[in-house]
Amino acid sequence: MNSSEKYSQLIDRGIAFVVSGRYENAIKLFDKILSENPREHIALYNKGLSLTALNRFTDAIGCWDGIIRIHQEGKCKIANHVLEEVFYKKGQTLQALGLFQDAVECWNQALKLNPKMATAWFKIGLCSERLGNINMALEFYDNALRIDSNHINSSYNKGNILYDCGKYQEALECFRNVVSVDCNDSDAWTRIGVIQNELCLWNDALKSFDEAIMADPRNFRAFNNKSLSLSGLEMLDKALECCNIALEINNRHADIWCNKGVILRELWRYKDALNCFERSLQIDPNYKIAKDNKFLMESLIRYGHGHSK
Repeated sequence: MNSSEKYSQLIDRGIAFVVSGRYENAIKLFDKILSENPREHIALYNKGLSLTALNRFTDAIGCWDGIIRIHQEGKCKIANHVLEEVFYKKGQTLQALGLFQDAVECWNQALKLNPKMATAWFKIGLCSERLGNINMALEFYDNALRIDSNHINSSYNKGNILYDCGKYQEALECFRNVVSVDCNDSDAWTRIGVIQNELCLWNDALKSFDEAIMADPRNFRAFNNKSLSLSGLEMLDKALECCNIALEINNRHADIWCNKGVILRELWRYKDALNCFERSLQIDPNYKIAKDNKFLMESLIRYGHGHSK
């Protein structure tokens, strides 16, 4: 067996360790290979993957830099598709360390090698968003979507930005794009319903929340927001049922307790409502809506208003 065949078998064995999640074993094997052949870039690449999986990000960057250095020295031919992936992986590692600007530089290097790398455009958009450059983030998400119209993460993040900017119809289209690709995306159906609630499209919202719940029966946010749709249709008893289901799934969510309190307030059950607002404030003492409603309930109860069930 010649040395090339020997390295090939060892690398295959190391990759098998990586695939099976035996990262420490993989690292030891790749270190053995690299001690004999420091320019074995496939071993460096898979060692980098293993180190990343173990959250040893700084060590992983050493692997990515090692491959880049081998390429720059010209002593080993490394294909462009491998290099673009190395720059992409290095960017991900830098992102995990919170070094967003350095990460963006790496993804730009990947895009020089492959301008149609939608995931790199998405990652730059994500970092731009984290750095507060919202307009730039939208531009980068659009770049990703021009390359891959089914890029769910870009549609989702773009939709969130547009929603926060009050551009509900445009945001709605983004989340509809997500569910056209994955009809079982419960979070996207929930976002669609939330926007429809904002637009007072109560019946449409109910259908969206039902889709969300069908995809994930433990989606407490869908149940909570469905209760808002039912409240909008003045179906308060059914709205209360939805809140109770949401609380069965997650009783440590201030917004659900507050929402239940508002429904009970509308049913004139002020003491029960007060209890809900107090529970909400136990979870989030700074929740202004719950604070204001608690003060209102205390005032109404003091003057003998309301009733208990």
